[in-house]
Amino acid sequence: MSTTLTIQSLIEHFENQLYRIDRQNLGDIAGREPQFPQLVIYLGGNARNAHQAVSASLLQTWPQYQAELKFLWVQANGEKLSFSQLPCDGDQPIAVSEEEVREIASALFGTRMHFSDRSKLLIYYVLDTTSFAGAEEFTAWLPRIRRVKDMLCTSSTDMLDVLYLLLNENLNRQKTASAIRNHLSGFYQNNDARQAVDNILLLSNRRSDNAILEDWDICYKIL
Repeated sequence: MSTTLTIQSLIEHFENQLYRIDRQNLGDIAGREPQFPQLVIYLGGNARNAHQAVSASLLQTWPQYQAELKFLWVQANGEKLSFSQLPCDGDQPIAVSEEEVREIASALFGTRMHFSDRSKLLIYYVLDTTSFAGAEEFTAWLPRIRRVKDMLCTSSTDMLDVLYLLLNENLNRQKTASAIRNHLSGFYQNNDARQAVDNILLLSNRRSDNAILEDWDICYKIL
């Protein structure tokens, strides 16, 4: 029996787990209901491209949770951050203020929501490196992520988060990709990174057989 792990086998493993959980109650396309309030936050222009695939997949898994699934888009212009809410159906983004972002997060803890446990807020960041000219563009996002966390009142809310990093390793971006990998290799000793996010999951468009994916569709499925 082969023990080689491929992207396809990883996807199939998670799909099989989702099919197994709650199959009798919710059908073959549904998985376990979300337990905690959660936000999906796309960072920068390229990351927004994941929204249609990610939101469609989540709505297929949790069709009864359309009101509870919230997606935000953060853009940066130097030190200035701007925020938008992205509807589940993929319509145009709706600009929102920092106060409105806090209201969106606060509403997730309301009694009208159907989460079984409101003791934590889960945040999933998505960052795409395709347009990055150097590793410094990646590191520039770390304090911005920290600002978003502070804005969401981390001192009063138990928060868990993960950064899904879509690392573009096309031949013309190898130098930047390598520099980002080197930076991440010291993640647990890097205070800036650890203060920004609890965990980082790196998804590359270069497969283990050295083939380069033409698009992020497979990685979006993993997300």
